[in-house]
Order: sequence, then C-alpha cells, then structure tokens
Amino acid sequence: MSKLMIHAEDLSKRYVLGAFGAASFRDELTDLFDRLVKRTERSRSPGGSNRDFWALDGVSFDIEEGDTVGLIGRNGAGKSTLLKILSRITMPTRGKVTMHGKVAALLEVGTGFHPDLTGIENVYLNGAILGMKRWEIRSRLDSILEFSGVGPFADTPVKRYSSGMRVRLAFAVAAHLRQDILIVDEVLAVGDHEFQRKCLGKMGEVARQGRTVIFVSHNMFAVSRLCAKCMYLKDGRLMGMGETRDIISEYLRDSMGQSGCVRWENGFAEPGIDDFVLLGIGLVGPSGGIDSRFSVVDPVTIRFEFEASQPIWAFQIDVMLRSEDGVLVMRVSNNDDPSVNRFLEPGRHVYELTIPAYRLNQGSYTIGAQAHSRNSRFLFRLDDILSAEVELIARDNEHLLKSEGLLYPAVEWKRHRSECQVIQSRDG
Repeated sequence: MSKLMIHAEDLSKRYVLGAFGAASFRDELTDLFDRLVKRTERSRSPGGSNRDFWALDGVSFDIEEGDTVGLIGRNGAGKSTLLKILSRITMPTRGKVTMHGKVAALLEVGTGFHPDLTGIENVYLNGAILGMKRWEIRSRLDSILEFSGVGPFADTPVKRYSSGMRVRLAFAVAAHLRQDILIVDEVLAVGDHEFQRKCLGKMGEVARQGRTVIFVSHNMFAVSRLCAKCMYLKDGRLMGMGETRDIISEYLRDSMGQSGCVRWENGFAEPGIDDFVLLGIGLVGPSGGIDSRFSVVDPVTIRFEFEASQPIWAFQIDVMLRSEDGVLVMRVSNNDDPSVNRFLEPGRHVYELTIPAYRLNQGSYTIGAQAHSRNSRFLFRLDDILSAEVELIARDNEHLLKSEGLLYPAVEWKRHRSECQVIQSRDG
C-alpha cells in the first residue's frame, strides 16, 4: 500500500471583500478562535454578510506517494488558493491538511527569491530553506544552471532577470533540489515552448523517482500527458477526483455548456483597466445571427464588441481555439495581418475574426481570448468563454465523408499520366 502524502479534510478559505485593517484582522482572530475551540464555522447563507467570499468550500482529498495529480478548473475556481494552503503560505479558515515530507512549490514568478541576491545565492537560499546541506546544493548547482539556461547570469542579481529567466531558474531549483512533493502552478506559461517541453519531461522524471507532483494548468493536453490522476475545482468546490481522462471530460462538458454569446451589462476588463471595456463576444453563423452549431462547410465568425474611452495604441486580440480534449488547434491574432490598423480611437468598435469554411473537423471546441495594448498591458483575459459544435451536415445536397484529424480541409486531387521515362533495371 502506498504511503499517504497529503490528507485534506473539509478545507475552506474565506476572504472578506473590501475589508482592511482592523476589520479583517478581527475576522482572522475570530476564525482562529473558532478553530481552537472546534466551533462550527458560519455557513454561507442569504442572511450572512454579503462581503464574505469563499475561495474554497469543503474540499477533501487524499494524495499518495508517487502520484502525479493535475488540478484543473476555470479562473477563480480556487486552484491558487488551494496551492497556497498546501504550500503553507496561507491558513484555511476551516478544515485541516496533513502533509508528509518536504514541499517545493512554484506558484508565482519570483516566489522564494530575494531580488538583491544573485542567481547562485538564491539557489543556496532555497536549498537551505528545504533543509539541505551546502554540499548537497553544490552537487546539484551545475545541473540547475544548465537546465535553467541562466548560467552566464548566475552572478547577476535576480532583480535584473526577465520574468522568463526567473521562472526558468525557479523551476530548475524546485525540480532539482530535494523535495518529496513538487507543486507547479500555471507559471510555466511564461516560458517558451521548448522550456515548457523540458519542464514536462522533468516533472515526469520526478514522478518516476517516486515523488509526488501536483500540476496546475489550463492546457488539458499537458495535464493528460503528465498526470495519471486529476482534480476538478469549480467555484471553490471539488467537483471530482479520479482518472485524468474522466475528470477532463467532465470539466470540458461543463465548459461546453457555455453559449455562443456572452454579454456584460457594464462591460468587462482586467482589474485596474479604466479606459477599455469588453461589451460582448459571440459566434456568428452563416445566416448572420448568433449561433453555436456549425457544419464543416460553414465559416465560423467570432465577433468582439468593446468600447474605449481613451486612445489605445498597439491594440492586439489573441484568439485560442481548443479541441474537446484540450489540444490547441490554433492561436491567431489581429497582429498577424499587417493591414489591420492597431490604433484604437475612443468609441465603440466591433472586431470580427472569420475561420473559413472547410477548416474545422466535426467535434466540440472551446474559444478563449485575450487583448492587450502597448507595454503588454492586458485589457482582458478569458479562458474557454465560448463553445462551438461543428457537425458533418451537408449544405445544398453535397456529399460529405467523415475525416480523421483536427482539420476538414477542402483539398484537390489531380490525375495525369506520368511523363517520366522508365529506366532500365541493372539486371537488364
């Protein structure tokens, strides 16, 4: 029987929205007192304070030694809160978690690094925090620097590193130093494709050594490739835990429940953005109306409606289309077309992206989008906000055949006589 590494029981975390200073401190003291005397925490009810936000609510699970567990869910589902509790960064409001062994966590870019120390000094600092001897750290130092690719800058203060350099070094430190449990958040998205591939390979190697890995990602293909088990969080609750394929299917079925159009009454934007709001995003069918069901012979148009209150330079929209098993089918941007004017004057605007007919094969797809302006200022980020169903439906009595793969291209075959001369064989 495998050793139990993590036991979580009724984990719940409450935040008080808009509370600062004495009010939030008082609430923390109240929660601490409730835990000490084993009182039952106040439950969420219509009569309770409307400032209470439960990032986690009654989450229980067990993870054994050698398990590779994916943690999936939409933004705001509680994934980061759960990882912070497992990493002992924050305490649960209710419930308890028991962990066996040392934990190495990579949650945010730069976490665990002192900005004024050099790369090498931060490696030794992290190893000391994990309880390693100096000679143990020294024996792994070359491997860490080689894997991260920051060797030429090892004696440079980390505050001068780019975000990509920091995340590469942070992952190398977490993966190479001694730990029993490795926790990796979506920060790997900062790295380039080649480094992400190396990270997935390294996490697989760590798992094969019998250590426990918890991996958070919106990339279902990466989760299915690395993880044997999976957990699905939704609105702070654990919706399911089991074999990766089954849990991903459940998550994607929920995602597919999204309609072909989403509108915001007061607009949507990232926190701190006051000069831009996204008013709506929808799928437009061949008839010109909103639709979420298409044929393989139909063009698929994605329409964005937004409003700018001030001029916005270098405006860019990225659209991500994923298949039902999480594979990225395409990622396109208005920046791909040099003829598109990327200056956004004040006022309301409509942008449309059209995927031509005979491109997508039959199946279910999710659409995510993000927009940013000059200096990489994100205006909005939305994962799997829309869903589309593409079917093998003929138009105008044409005959359609089932095709394998992600694409359903309209290809052209030609037949003609070969004009090549027959060369006499050597035996002749």
